[in-house]
Amino acid sequence: MRETLAFAAAAAALAGCGAQPEARDASAPATPAAEQPWTLEGAALVRREGRAPVFRLVCAGRELHAELPGVARISSEDRLTVGAGDRLVVLVVSMEGAEQGIGAAGPHEPDFLAALAQGAPLAASYGARQMALGIPAAEPRAQFVAECHGPAAHRPPRG
Repeated sequence: MRETLAFAAAAAALAGCGAQPEARDASAPATPAAEQPWTLEGAALVRREGRAPVFRLVCAGRELHAELPGVARISSEDRLTVGAGDRLVVLVVSMEGAEQGIGAAGPHEPDFLAALAQGAPLAASYGARQMALGIPAAEPRAQFVAECHGPAAHRPPRG
C-alpha cells in the first residue's frame, strides 16, 4: 500500500512538471497596463495620482504657470520653486482665491525647458513641503516643450 501511495505521489509530481499552461481565451480583455501618471491635457502637462491631478504646468506666452491643487496656501509663502533636475524656476504664488490649492506664475527659463526636454525629473518646493514628481513620459514631455517653444510661447505679453 505504501509503495502504491508513493508511486501515485511521484507520478502526480512528475505530471505537474510537464503540464502545459492553461490556454487563455483570446476574447478576454487583457490586464490593463498601469496608468501613466503624466499626460498632456490641452497645453498643460499634468501629473495625476489615480484620477486626481497633483501638479499642472502650462506655458502661456513667455510665462510658466504651475498649479498644485491639493496643497494648502501658506499666507507667508509667496514662492513656488519648480525644478527639472538641477534647473530651477521660481514662480510667484497668487494669494487670491481658495485656501486649498496654489497657482503660481513666472518667466520660463530656457535651461529649465532644456532639462525637462532631456528627461530630468520634476520636483516642486513650497514652504517646507518638497514634492518629487518624477519624470514625465517622453511623448507628453516633448509635446509640452514644443508648445513652449512654439509661436504662441513667443508672443509679447499684453499690456
